[in-house]
Amino acid sequence: MEEFLIANKEAIFVLAMFSLALKAIALWRAGKHGRLGWFIALLFVNTLGILELIYIFCIDKPSALNERQLNLKEAHLAVLRDYLKTHEQVTSQEIQKLIGVSAATTVRYLDELEKDGLLEQVGDTGRGVIYRKK
Repeated sequence: MEEFLIANKEAIFVLAMFSLALKAIALWRAGKHGRLGWFIALLFVNTLGILELIYIFCIDKPSALNERQLNLKEAHLAVLRDYLKTHEQVTSQEIQKLIGVSAATTVRYLDELEKDGLLEQVGDTGRGVIYRKK
């Protein structure tokens, strides 16, 4: 075994550096996205890069998609804020038609604007609900 290690020390070094680089990338991404369980597993489990590759390419894969979704959400919210400059109240159905999103997405957007203090919901549920500017 000792002979094998001595004969292949360059390859072992390259493998160790590759594993260390993968671990650093995976730990950074897990920390950035607040995935504490993955962070701890990646920190303490040594799998020669296998667990890190799984995390980077399978678990954290949709980051580009999430970025596009975030940009689209911000664009939609900007359209809503502009719309509210000329309208005192809106309904979920108006917003669905205006930006072309589902009813669930519309409600999430309106809830976010309500949390930001721009709107207040009048009514509990259903088609009778309107949102008024504050």
